[in-house]
Amino acid sequence: MTTKEAVFYYWAGYFAAQFKIHNLKVVRDNRIIGLAEADWTKRSARIAYSAKEINKCPQWEVMDTVIHELAHIRQNLPYNTEEEQIYSEYRAEKFAIDHLRKLFPRYYHLAVRGMQAALKNKTKTASWGRVHHEAYRKVYAKLVP
Repeated sequence: MTTKEAVFYYWAGYFAAQFKIHNLKVVRDNRIIGLAEADWTKRSARIAYSAKEINKCPQWEVMDTVIHELAHIRQNLPYNTEEEQIYSEYRAEKFAIDHLRKLFPRYYHLAVRGMQAALKNKTKTASWGRVHHEAYRKVYAKLVP
């Protein structure tokens, strides 16, 4: 386990307790597309992460990812239509960036700068897909680092 993976595990456990998410399992799964994904039911929750992707990320992105995925579990929003997916991604990212601003101001500034730069990079945003691109554009368009 690398340092960034250990950080991912630590913060997932810490924030799961803070957000009152019980029975959280954090698992390594290099088959997933992207950094991480969350699955949940009323009785359990699971966050799978890609070790190869997490290890490429700066620290602020690891923190943002943990909080973002836990926000999906906590908010339990529908994810059936594309419109619901955009709204769910928007709410999760807004929740994550608001928590970074309150708890880790330095990471907040790095996240805003990093995401605003990424949104200008067509190659990067093409890999996100339309849902994530629209949601992140709405969150980061008005923020000042």
